[in-house]
Amino acid sequence: MYEKKFLGLAEAEVATRAIIKEASKEPSRPVTVVVMDSRGDIITLVRMDGATALYNKWAIIKANVAATRGMDTRQYFQARMNKERSGEWGAYEPPGDDQTYIPGGVAIIEPGKTAAYGGIGVSGRKADEDETLAYLGLRALQEYLWPLK
Repeated sequence: MYEKKFLGLAEAEVATRAIIKEASKEPSRPVTVVVMDSRGDIITLVRMDGATALYNKWAIIKANVAATRGMDTRQYFQARMNKERSGEWGAYEPPGDDQTYIPGGVAIIEPGKTAAYGGIGVSGRKADEDETLAYLGLRALQEYLWPLK
C-alpha cells in the first residue's frame, strides 16, 4: 500500500491568485485559469470578467493534459512528434477532444522530482503568453509548497 498526496483548494488558490494578479495588469485581455489535481479533477476554475466559454474549455483541456500526462502541453506535442518520427506511432494522429498541444498547460511537479501533482491551464491570450502566465502560477505554487531551504 502507498499514500499519495493531492493538491487542495489552498494550493490551487496560490497559483490562481498569482496568475490573475499578473493578467489583471491588462484587464482588456481576460483569461481563464484552471488548476486540476493529478486525476484530472478541477480544483479551481477562475475567469476574468470578459473571458468567454471558449477560454474556459481550452483552459480545462490544457490543465487536463498537463495533469494526467505529467508534462506541459508543449512537451506533450514534442513527445508525440518524437514517437511519430521514431515509428512508434504510425501516421500522425491529431489530438482528441480532451487533448491539446497548444502551450498554456503546465504540470505541477516538485522541483527535482518527476511525479505530477496536477496541472495548470491558462487560456485567453496568445499561446506563449498563456504558457508564461501558467509558469508564473507554477513558480508561486512551488515556492509555497517547497520553499528553498
